[in-house]
Amino acid sequence: MESILITGANRGIGFELTRLLIEDGRRVIATCRDPESASDLNALNASNLHIHQLEVTSTKSIEALKRALSGVQIDVLINNAGEMGSKRQRIDDMNIDAWRHTFDVNTIAPFQVSMALLDNLKLSLRPRIISVSSQMGALSRISSGALAYQSSKAALNKVMQVMAKDLESENIIVCSMHPGWVQTDMGGPSADISVNESAAGMISFFDKYLCFCKSISSFSKIGRQSNLKIFCFTNIKYLFVGINKFIDSRLLGKCMSYIFIIFCRHLFLYKNKNILL
Repeated sequence: MESILITGANRGIGFELTRLLIEDGRRVIATCRDPESASDLNALNASNLHIHQLEVTSTKSIEALKRALSGVQIDVLINNAGEMGSKRQRIDDMNIDAWRHTFDVNTIAPFQVSMALLDNLKLSLRPRIISVSSQMGALSRISSGALAYQSSKAALNKVMQVMAKDLESENIIVCSMHPGWVQTDMGGPSADISVNESAAGMISFFDKYLCFCKSISSFSKIGRQSNLKIFCFTNIKYLFVGINKFIDSRLLGKCMSYIFIIFCRHLFLYKNKNILL
């Protein structure tokens, strides 16, 4: 049974990922700041659901989780916990302390949690680290406002890119995913897609594609960058390639064809494993 750890699992995308995955029979380790008050999460009441306390900005809390999960295999780590940050995010009105906290949550925490659970991931035959990012963190997307949030997600993408390169020898796949503009507390009711659509698309993608290759350096023809080790995906609007390239949904089918070809070229990495497309 595949084991998946999700941070920020008590609401929004994290909760929906948890719900869908346990329904699919996966073993889910769901973390949140206050498990006792996570009523929806506790109401799932499934034997394959394990709830742990985690404050992602606390080194003490991360170390406690590491001890609690000692020797436990983790196949997929989903760094989902994040925040939009302060309402004061304009260049002429910036809450600097809140900006630092947004970086702690959105950028530093995914790195710190990933490193703390690295030994757990190494127990898996197909270890994957996925961090939930945003199209607002892409350097090619120019927009005003939300400076703290946008900069923290741009930095997150770079962190994941460096991690992917440095963990390549460990055969650990590292990527960022843009989940779409989702109807959550953060995205608001006028967002493009439902939480269910977003979560289902993310699961489908990391199930079907992320398990097939050690790296995606051959993606350079699509992203016009060389030696890419990171990409982001949304099931509705865009395919991210690298950290600053978007491909419109009209090209998605063509891109998926490229993906399939690339993965076939990398199948030799798994010549001793049974792989089903």
